[in-house]
Amino acid sequence: MPQEDAQALTEHLRMIHNAAASISSSSSPGEIEQYERRLRQLALDWENYYLPKYPGPFFRVRVADVRAAGGSWNTALMLYNEVLGSLNSPESASFAEFVSTVRTRAQDDAELQGTLCS
Repeated sequence: MPQEDAQALTEHLRMIHNAAASISSSSSPGEIEQYERRLRQLALDWENYYLPKYPGPFFRVRVADVRAAGGSWNTALMLYNEVLGSLNSPESASFAEFVSTVRTRAQDDAELQGTLCS
């Protein structure tokens, strides 16, 4: 790994550690919300920095996993579909099944959001 990338990764890990250390059971809802915002921003920074440098299927799936874990099912689905489209092996059938499950979850989430906004 190039030195520049290693330094950026180290800085991101330090930020995550510091943010996690600041949260406890006595943290206020505002502090927890701020922590979640920091984590989301960190994930976006991480994605913007590394995804263009390492656009391979493995890293794209990891970025999609982070998006899904953060509740962004539709944006995760976009990356999962990109990866699925690049796979040409018989083993891709299990990944296609997984993507189908994510697609259902994304649709359910979109319907729920539509219901909440109405």
